[in-house]
Amino acid sequence: MNKVSFEEIGALRATFYAGSGVEAGQVVKVTDGATVGACSANDRFCGVVGAVEDGFAAVQLRGFVQVSYTGAVTTGWNKLAADGKGGVTPYASGWDILVVDKEVVSPAVEADGGSGTAVPESGTAVIWL
Repeated sequence: MNKVSFEEIGALRATFYAGSGVEAGQVVKVTDGATVGACSANDRFCGVVGAVEDGFAAVQLRGFVQVSYTGAVTTGWNKLAADGKGGVTPYASGWDILVVDKEVVSPAVEADGGSGTAVPESGTAVIWL
């Protein structure tokens, strides 16, 4: 049993219209009046979708929340942006986001002698919005 929990601490949610393709768990941006949509790579995100129902999205705008990540994310302060696939990724021009915990699902794989393709680390992280 994990004795440390960040679940629901500081959570602030709002209901928006859900743009096309918006799904629970993804980071989103405001795309139109009271509407959220998917982020492109390196976009600034405003929150994380908790649920989508009947064309509306419950979006967490503040507090600790779990997100998927790709790349060299570390605990502590990171410059992050949307990865264009629903999660976050390190980005030099990104925004300061606090990562308090992470779980590596797939470790990074180095390219073998230049003939293969490197695969970045991926997993889930708990961040503060």
